Amino acid sequence: MKHLYLAFLLLPGAMLVAQPAQQAVEQSVFVIDAETNRPIEGAVVSFQSGQAIAGENGMVTLSAELPVEVLLSHVSYISTKVIISKSGQTLYMQPLEKMLQAVEVTGFDFERELIDQAAPIAYLQPADLAKFSETSLVPSLNTLPGVRMEERAPSSYRVSIRGSSIRSPFGVRNVKVYWNDLPFTEANGTTPLNILDLSNTERIEVLKGPSGSVYGAGTGGTLLLSSANPRDIKGNGLAWQSMAGSYGLWKHQFSGTVRRDKSLIEVKGVALKSDGYREQSFTDRKVAQVSAHLFPSANHTVSVHSFFSDLNYGIPGGLTLDQLNEDRRQARPGSVDRNSSIDQKSVYVGVVNDIVISDNFENKTSLLYSYVDFQNPFNLDYKREFNSGLGGRTKFVWHKSAGEAQAHLSFGGEWQQGWSNAYNFGNVMGKADTLRFHDDLLIKQYFAFAQLDVDLPGEWVVTGGLSRNYQVFDIDRDQSKVGPVFTYNNSFDPIWVPRLAALKKLSDRQSIYASLSNGFSPPTIDEVRTNEGSINKNLTAEKGINYELGYRASIIGDRWFVDATAFYFKLKGTIVTRTNQDGVVLFDNAGNTNQKGIELKVNGILSENPAAFVASSKLQVAYTGYHFRFEDYQKGDDDFSGNKLTGVAPNTIATVLDIAFKGNFYSNLSWFWSDKIPLRDDNTVYADAYSNVTCRLGWKNQLASGKWGLELFAGVDNLLDQKFSWGNDLNAFGGRNYQPAPARNYYGGLKIRL
Repeated sequence: MKHLYLAFLLLPGAMLVAQPAQQAVEQSVFVIDAETNRPIEGAVVSFQSGQAIAGENGMVTLSAELPVEVLLSHVSYISTKVIISKSGQTLYMQPLEKMLQAVEVTGFDFERELIDQAAPIAYLQPADLAKFSETSLVPSLNTLPGVRMEERAPSSYRVSIRGSSIRSPFGVRNVKVYWNDLPFTEANGTTPLNILDLSNTERIEVLKGPSGSVYGAGTGGTLLLSSANPRDIKGNGLAWQSMAGSYGLWKHQFSGTVRRDKSLIEVKGVALKSDGYREQSFTDRKVAQVSAHLFPSANHTVSVHSFFSDLNYGIPGGLTLDQLNEDRRQARPGSVDRNSSIDQKSVYVGVVNDIVISDNFENKTSLLYSYVDFQNPFNLDYKREFNSGLGGRTKFVWHKSAGEAQAHLSFGGEWQQGWSNAYNFGNVMGKADTLRFHDDLLIKQYFAFAQLDVDLPGEWVVTGGLSRNYQVFDIDRDQSKVGPVFTYNNSFDPIWVPRLAALKKLSDRQSIYASLSNGFSPPTIDEVRTNEGSINKNLTAEKGINYELGYRASIIGDRWFVDATAFYFKLKGTIVTRTNQDGVVLFDNAGNTNQKGIELKVNGILSENPAAFVASSKLQVAYTGYHFRFEDYQKGDDDFSGNKLTGVAPNTIATVLDIAFKGNFYSNLSWFWSDKIPLRDDNTVYADAYSNVTCRLGWKNQLASGKWGLELFAGVDNLLDQKFSWGNDLNAFGGRNYQPAPARNYYGGLKIRL
């Protein structure tokens, strides 16, 4: 009996010993960037019995019984705990750099973490560009303080950095633009930003205020547009996107990459079409891009970028207040009959050679060629131009350390030359009629620059930059029915443009900086040579000096980031617009302006709990406050001194709320509010204050063991159905100031990635 009792006690243990040991089954999961839907190579998945690392496709294989709780970690992402319940599950991580000081920006030609940059710099990452309909840069850029992008009609863009659009009746002026380290602003000072599709850009940096010490002409600022870093693209891939929306909108987009050990080829194609909200506001844009990258060594990259753009869009024209109240969707009388529009075919080819020559010396050199076939039937005339351009930029960077001090010297130059064969005809029912005048145009602009950055003991950074700038243009009018033939040359006096800045790191998480910079902006050839055939020989370059004070800090456990700046910009010879009785835009120097402003951006994490229904939420708030005034401005018998600067809103607020839900759903909600805007120099006409609310909802996931990525999305713009304008005509003759924006409109689509 005693032995039976002992056997009974030992039986469970004996049974356990007799059973074979249970083996952990290998499980495969995928770690994905929650913002871009791309795999995160190098992500670490830690669990109780070990850890595993994600490969190029984001796949992680781990031996564990399910369900199991794991910790996801990566240097560039927010560490988070999640429960794996099934094999093949997709695990999402939120990028860390988006709201922390560690994000690196190029700034004034030398890459540093944002908190170490002694300059007012704003930036947009791929996720920021994908929060809206993805048909233009307008809503994304308008989330940044100090930046306003306008769209008077679809594809008719105007970029204003700190009020610089006062001299831009159309197109982008007074702002320098680079694309993939290639000068994209033409030699004549204008930028064809509308020939690019959103797919050609993944990241944007905005330098606010004068940046001529490194980037040449322009008092407004500089836009640095770039595609994905080719060394970050690890494998082959295909992607397709289709969407449709209100007013006949549809867009199809294709991209593919082929990666080898020493090379990478990227191909992109986009077709977009829309009937538009108003009469004569159609858009038809096709863009094809091919980029080839060679990697001769780990320190040497050669990139060739080429694209072709075929753009045709309507110009509905400005409305009077009576016409606006009668029918917001109508075009200006005559615009439809005369087919007021732009038809522009562009070819752009650039080569960038980026090489690290030694441990402390490197060089980046770029060369470019462009060709544009431009047609512009307008209510008053018909323009036809054939434009060619050549240019290049080279920059050397030298590094030197001495004890605790480090010096970084960059120097180089930039050169551009443009030729234009320009015709001006009469317009008869949208067709070119009798030749009015013909000009051969030659434009040259070039500058040399140097900048020294020194990191000093005591967490100080001091920067000094200087450039020497030249610009020349020739107008040879060899045929004319509106006046005599002539040759006109204008060589602007060479200009020195300096900049000084100093930054003090108060701690690892906060810094304060101050800067003093000069800027200049010569008139473009379109401002000197106007549509009715006159030459404005009295127009001179704008010149200004800017004082800046800024503060940046990462707060509340690095979950929130604050970026604040205050500035005072005094501009002399401000170029303003006026319109004659025929509707031709003319330009004048308006004396001086005083521009004082504050810009504030706060963004961070509201909540983070992957197991909850709301897995994470983020908030960004941007405020812009301006006190811009004409200081000394007299036009005839009218004295506008003391008036508010035309076309500039005294206050704007932009907020973006991003929410990630359980089950791979997401929402992006934005609200943009603008104060009323003076539309005339005499401040007698204003555009009303308005709000614009947008919302995008979507779902994205990885399918077929991570080989496929799928995203479905839908959204609404102008959710509150407000009556406003994304861009107005300033000082328009006859009160044609208004360019109404679309009413409430919808879109939806899908993305597939292999």
